[in-house]
Amino acid sequence: MTHSRPGSRIFRRRHDKYKLQHWRGSPAIFARQAAPVLGFVLVVESRGQSEFCSVRLPSARACRYHYAMHTSRPHLDSSANGFTLIELVIVMAIIAILALLSVPMFFAKIPRAQVEESLPLADIAKRAVAAYYSQSGALPANNEAAGLPEPKKIIGNYVTAVAVTDGAIIMTFGNNSNAKINGKRLTWRPAIVKDARVVPVAWICAGKKVPDGMDVGGANVTDVPLDSLPVECR
Repeated sequence: MTHSRPGSRIFRRRHDKYKLQHWRGSPAIFARQAAPVLGFVLVVESRGQSEFCSVRLPSARACRYHYAMHTSRPHLDSSANGFTLIELVIVMAIIAILALLSVPMFFAKIPRAQVEESLPLADIAKRAVAAYYSQSGALPANNEAAGLPEPKKIIGNYVTAVAVTDGAIIMTFGNNSNAKINGKRLTWRPAIVKDARVVPVAWICAGKKVPDGMDVGGANVTDVPLDSLPVECR
C-alpha cells in the first residue's frame, strides 16, 4: 500500500472524499480532526519548539508523516504582555512635567507676536521722520511737524497710539493686546550723524546701544517687558 505526503494527489482525494477543509494552520490540529474520520492512529511528539505529527494507518505497512513547525515567535512570559501600572504612571508623570514646562513658553510668545505684528505702524512714522530730517536736517517735534495724523489716529489691533516726540516714535499698546503689554510703550529713537544728512537715519529700539559716531534723538520710555520685545529690541 502506497501512501503520500500531505499535499499529494492521493491525500487531496481523501481530503475531498471526506469533505475535510483544506489543510490550514498546524498539521497537528488537522490530524486530530482527521484521525476519527479516516480511522488513523495519531501520535504527536513535541521536541523543543517543534511539534512532530505522526499518522499511522491500521495496516502492516504504516505511513508516517513528519512536519516540523518552527514558530517565529518566541514564548512570551506574562511580563511581556503589556505595561505595568507603575510604568504607565511614570510615563504620565513625564508627559505632565513636559507639558508644564512648555506652558510658560507658549504664553510668552503671545505678547511678543502681537508686538511684532504692530511694528508696521511704527514704519509709517519712521518714513515721515526720516523724510523730515533729510529735508531740514532736524528732527520733528511731534506728529504734526512730521506730517502725520494725531497719535490716537495711528492705531491697530494691538496699538492705541503712535506718537512722535523730538524725533522718537512711541507706540502705546492696547485694544486687543495681551494683558502683559496692555498700556505699555515701545520706543524707537532716531540715530543720526550730524552735518551728514545723506547718511540714512538708524533706528534704535528700546534700550539698545547707540552706534559709535551717531547721536540719538528723543528719550527711551519703553516699559514693555523684556521677554515680550522682538529680538532686535533686546
